[in-house]
Amino acid sequence: MNEHSNAPLTELERALLAFETSWWSGSTPKDEAVRTEFQMTAEEYGIMIDQLIDRGAAMEFDPL
Repeated sequence: MNEHSNAPLTELERALLAFETSWWSGSTPKDEAVRTEFQMTAEEYGIMIDQLIDRGAAMEFDPL
C-alpha cells in the first residue's frame, strides 16, 4: 500500500469507480466511453483503476 491508501477519494476517482460498475450498460465500447467521459486513453484509465482498487477508501466507496 502506498501513502495515499487511506486518503479520501477525489471527485475523479469516485467517477472512475462509478463508471467501472456501469459502463457495460451502454452501447458504446468501453475504450470510446473512457475517452469521451474522462479524456484519457483506455491504458491510462486501466492504470488508475488498478491503483484505486488497492485503496481502502475505494473499498468503502464501492466494495465490489
